[in-house]
Order: sequence, then structure tokens, then C-alpha cells
Amino acid sequence: MEEEKALKKEYYQTPSHMNVSLFLKGCTEKEVRVEWSVAKVLVVISTPGAEEGRIPIDLCASIVPNQSTYKVFPTKIELKMKKAIESTWSTLERVKESASCCREPSTGGSNSTSNKWDSIVRELQEEDEPLEGDAALQNFFQNIYAGADEDTRRAMNKSFMESNGTVLSTNWNEIGKDKVNPRISSEKEVKHLEQ
Repeated sequence: MEEEKALKKEYYQTPSHMNVSLFLKGCTEKEVRVEWSVAKVLVVISTPGAEEGRIPIDLCASIVPNQSTYKVFPTKIELKMKKAIESTWSTLERVKESASCCREPSTGGSNSTSNKWDSIVRELQEEDEPLEGDAALQNFFQNIYAGADEDTRRAMNKSFMESNGTVLSTNWNEIGKDKVNPRISSEKEVKHLEQ
């Protein structure tokens, strides 16, 4: 049929559905019938006084026929096909030479990509040059705090806060008894933080 060759088809997809528009003017819902199968769709157009038109579509991958739908508009027929497996099809119709034309998403979904990036960042951080100065000191204290028991953490917090950042102790038995006074050198003045 000459009309089939000139038929304009457009499609877009989501991971779960393939959506196809067949641009045909003047069709009504009574004239259009769609036959669904797992790997093929057949659109049948029965116009009174004309030969029955058939538009076969050999699908790239499998669909779920009973979850697929269609709508007829004055200028087109829209098919919404539920994919049997969430994937990305490289094309709508099967190419005879091609064994497979869809890519299934990784089992990790979107998290697998972020997990991959997280592992790359960790590797790069491990390869970084050793820390120096304040960064090394900060890293040292963070490691002590992270690996400490509850009493040690409590001692570190209390000593640091009460001394306005001039004392950091890990001994709760000593720090827990009294208020921690700031320790300063002779050339500096203590300014108490107001709460």
C-alpha cells in the first residue's frame, strides 16, 4: 500500500512505556482497531467504501498487550505501549539484522551511578597528598571523635565549649567534675561567648 510508505510515525519513550504517533487525518474511533501482541502491533483502519488499511509495527522489544492503549484524534492515532521490561529501546521497530535493540537499566537504578561516583571520589581522596597544617590537625581530631566512646565525646565537647576553644580533653573523669576555664597565653585576652 502506497499510503503505508508515506505514513509519518513519531515516537518517544520512558523506561516503562513506548509512545507512538501515527499521523493519519480523518480517522474516527469507529474506523480504527488495534491488535496487540507481545512483539507486534497491527493498526487496522476500516473506512466505509475503501479498502481496509493495515499498519503493522514489528516492535524492537516485548510489550504487555493488555496494559497497552490507543487514542484516535482528528489528525493522528496515539499508541501507548507498556514495555514488558523497563528499558531503553534504541528504536521503535526491529531491524532484521539486529539481535537486540534495547538496553535494560542497571539493577541499581539511579543509585548505581551515584555509588560509582562515590567510589571514584573515595579513591581520589585516598590518592590525595597527605594533609598538612590545620587540615591535618582537624582531620586528626575528627578521627579521634569518630572512633571515641560516649564519655570521650562528651569530654571533648564540654572542654572545647566551656573553654571557648582553648582546651580539648578526652578525659571525662577530669572534665566532668568542674567547669573548664579557658587557657590562654599571656598576650591574649579572653572574650566569653554570650549565649
